[in-house]
Amino acid sequence: MFSIFKQPLIIVILTALAGGVWVGLAFPAFVAEHPSLSLSLLIGIFFLSSLSIDMRDVLSAMRDVRTIFFAALFTLILLPLGVYIFIAPFSPALAISFLILAAMPAGMTAPLLSKLAGGEHHIALVFTVATSLLAPLSVPFVISLAAGETVSVNAFAMFTRLAQAIFLPFLAAQLVRAIFGARISRVSRMITPVSTILLGFLILFIVAKRPDEIIALVLKGTALVELGAIFVFFIMLHGIGYVAFMHKKPAEHIAIIVCMAYINFTLAVDLADTFFSTRPDIVLPVVLSVIPWALLFIPFRAIASRLTTSSAPRATS
Repeated sequence: MFSIFKQPLIIVILTALAGGVWVGLAFPAFVAEHPSLSLSLLIGIFFLSSLSIDMRDVLSAMRDVRTIFFAALFTLILLPLGVYIFIAPFSPALAISFLILAAMPAGMTAPLLSKLAGGEHHIALVFTVATSLLAPLSVPFVISLAAGETVSVNAFAMFTRLAQAIFLPFLAAQLVRAIFGARISRVSRMITPVSTILLGFLILFIVAKRPDEIIALVLKGTALVELGAIFVFFIMLHGIGYVAFMHKKPAEHIAIIVCMAYINFTLAVDLADTFFSTRPDIVLPVVLSVIPWALLFIPFRAIASRLTTSSAPRATS
């Protein structure tokens, strides 16, 4: 039987949420004096995640460029715009939270998750790298286009931060791989635990900036309602990926669903905190998104396993 306490990521997230409130209340001066800490943590997370990517594997896997192109276009542009247009009439703040999440590239763990779910590892790898490198351009464009009239969006500042958080650590990680080669594999098993701990500190620091507002949202019950809405949102991402690309072979289909649904929430959390810091009603749902992100992979993996074993071979387009 699945237990939440057997999931290290969930334990780290819950600890970080509680610890962030405590740190914000007990040490407000420390939080105020270290405004750049979140960017440093984000760069560290992306650097460690990028160490697991070998560009030789990416280049050799670029067989179905058309699928990657259309899937990336759909994921980075069309999907977030559609999500915002659909939700904005009901909840403008939540629509911006979901817009930020939907605009994110595939998470750096997507190739591993795809492999665990029976998906095509190489498609997930190429999709992850492609959407990550395109994100500094696509994310400011989409958020400005969709929500520019509702909230103030500094597209150039957003591009600059994303470039710092993605391009620099990615290039540095590939340089390290080129220099140390096979020796990277000796420490590879430490990458995920260390990245998870850094994520915990990032969430803790972001929550610590606004403990009073978050406590108020929790006491009003708003946070629980939003958490339920976020679960529905992530289930919807799975469903959209399933319907939009159901003509693909099962393994390719699963890989694309993983890349669409298991987005880089670390980037989303940082962007929400950096550019919407005065709106805890926007930031908190993005922070809470890490919970359904981690939990939903359990049932998805079981469903994907049935899909790969029961589906007849289908011709790819």
